Amino acid sequence: MVELVYLLSKQRIKTEFVYQGVIMDKQKILIVDDEEVNRAILEIMFQTEFEVIQASNGEEAIKQIEENPDIVLILLDIVMPVMDGYMQSKELLEVKPVILITGETIRDSEDKAYSYGVADVIHKPFYPDIVERRAKNIIELYTQMGNHEMAALFTDKYQKCEAECVRIFGE
Repeated sequence: MVELVYLLSKQRIKTEFVYQGVIMDKQKILIVDDEEVNRAILEIMFQTEFEVIQASNGEEAIKQIEENPDIVLILLDIVMPVMDGYMQSKELLEVKPVILITGETIRDSEDKAYSYGVADVIHKPFYPDIVERRAKNIIELYTQMGNHEMAALFTDKYQKCEAECVRIFGE
């Protein structure tokens, strides 16, 4: 049985899962929106299953990404002060899966967003069940892609090692 344990860490509460006596950190998601109410709604939706990190603009988001390399998903508003949701860098959007949140018209925002490589686009006002399902699907997809890449890398290294051993020691 999984139970939640709340630990005080650096003056904020950090939630961890305890499963069969082993402490397992929750996966982290980053919510980036200049509207506090939007961040609060999204945090309420995800806080039970994920550790939620927030940023109110693109600059703060970049800092959070640098400080938390284990973020598994970014929920990102397009229109923000300081740096907008496109964050002036396609490379940054390719580091982690991103769901872009927008109040713009569908055609305008989606064309630009997908050209930047985002995983999905969600339009405001959003429906919590849809946002949660899409987020979980994207996290699962990217996790599986990462596992396949790691397996391919391991297989390639194993085959090279095996070939080197045969070359050195014979069959």
